[in-house]
Amino acid sequence: MQLDYVRASLKAHDFVRAAEALGASSREVIVRHLVPNTFGVLVVAVLLEMPAIILGEAFLSLLGLGLDAPEATWGNIAQDGFFHARPYLILVPSAGIALFAVCVNFIADGVHDALDPRRARAGGRRRGAGLDRVARAAA
Repeated sequence: MQLDYVRASLKAHDFVRAAEALGASSREVIVRHLVPNTFGVLVVAVLLEMPAIILGEAFLSLLGLGLDAPEATWGNIAQDGFFHARPYLILVPSAGIALFAVCVNFIADGVHDALDPRRARAGGRRRGAGLDRVARAAA
């Protein structure tokens, strides 16, 4: 049921309909149009989920429900600081998690800009910029 919805929503894009109108096969549409348009979104989604996963693991380890003590995780380090009344052992892993989250968000933003097919560059220019110049010259 959900797969039919995804298939219908992908086929509704103008670039898919244009490729099909030009006689492209289903394989060509998938390889040349759908994969490049969805790859960047998937990579950015995975990158944006990483801080939530790390934070969830640290929270569970802080509660004692995460990995066992010999494994060094930010949550285990914070748990040691919490039980031994050492505030710096709570602040350092917390700052590490916050710094990691900010860095991964910046990386995800850069990857989004680099992989976005609508911002693809051709010779340092936006694709289709030459067509705008031709259209203005013809007018």
